[in-house]
Amino acid sequence: MLHLDIKRLCGIRVVGHRITGNRQQRARGVAFDYTYVAIDDHSRVAFAQIWPAERADCAAGFLRQTLAYYRTLGLRIRRILTDNGKVFSSRDFTAVCQQHHIRCSHTRPYRVLRLHNESMNSTSPASNRSNSSGATSCTLTSRRETPGILLRKNARG
Repeated sequence: MLHLDIKRLCGIRVVGHRITGNRQQRARGVAFDYTYVAIDDHSRVAFAQIWPAERADCAAGFLRQTLAYYRTLGLRIRRILTDNGKVFSSRDFTAVCQQHHIRCSHTRPYRVLRLHNESMNSTSPASNRSNSSGATSCTLTSRRETPGILLRKNARG
């Protein structure tokens, strides 16, 4: 089973008031990036990518790339578990699921699965706060310029 989720990452334009002491300066019109995260339930291998929007075509594209990645590892995905987000119920997303013969399940509303939520939060790039070189990635442009995010996490070892 593959767990899918989306995390919204905010772009930081200016340093905040905790550093400068100036509460008058505000960052308006800050854009967002969306990190799509997939975790295989059995192997605990995670795959994440940053996409520009939370739309059906982005979710379907991410699912295609996720399936291709797991195929290279020799894993076949038969079921997907997601939340009740619009993008995971869209025609584009369900068409990709049907094309690959994948059964898509949704969590019950207001009942977050503990494993699903903890897995997504622990592998989110936002929780890492730095890229592979150790430098923090606090702006959208620097986050987009870093190489594609590919996470491997083995909780059993």
